Amino acid sequence: MYKKLGLLFIVLSILLTACSNEKEANNLKIQADELYDNHQLESSIEVYEKALSLHENTEVRTQMQKAKKELIAVNEAQSIIKDLENHLAKLLQAGNDTKLLEHVKDIQLSFNELIKINSPKGTTISNFVSALNNNNDYKNFEFRTTIVMTSLQFGKGDVDIYEYSELIKEILKKTSFLDVYQ
Repeated sequence: MYKKLGLLFIVLSILLTACSNEKEANNLKIQADELYDNHQLESSIEVYEKALSLHENTEVRTQMQKAKKELIAVNEAQSIIKDLENHLAKLLQAGNDTKLLEHVKDIQLSFNELIKINSPKGTTISNFVSALNNNNDYKNFEFRTTIVMTSLQFGKGDVDIYEYSELIKEILKKTSFLDVYQ
């Protein structure tokens, strides 16, 4: 009889612990969702992982994977933006057409990388990349880049690097949304 009571006590303890873990995991998911909504991706990932360590949940795992993919995309975008800013500074300091052409090509490559960033649908970074592809400033940039590169390659006419750089700066201003990510 004592054996049965002891076994019943153990089973009840396990069930209560499991319920407690599930409740704590749900509370952590709510906290992680708030962090995610506030663009605190690294912190949200840590809290999602804690929740999963207490109780496996497909929804939590999916949200954590989304946060991880978005974090990768944000880090990639921030790196590309930094490269673009460096290329722009070098462009403005270039002393001859050969160097100008080199920096214009680097800028074009960086923009091509930026618009190819893969991020989860519906995220801020995904919406930015989609909007950039349809943005008139970006289309104007592509057109002007072709003209600038052709002029520099074939020495046909003057190239207004200042005007070109201002166009790039306008597009870079649109990337300021990345500052909200922590």
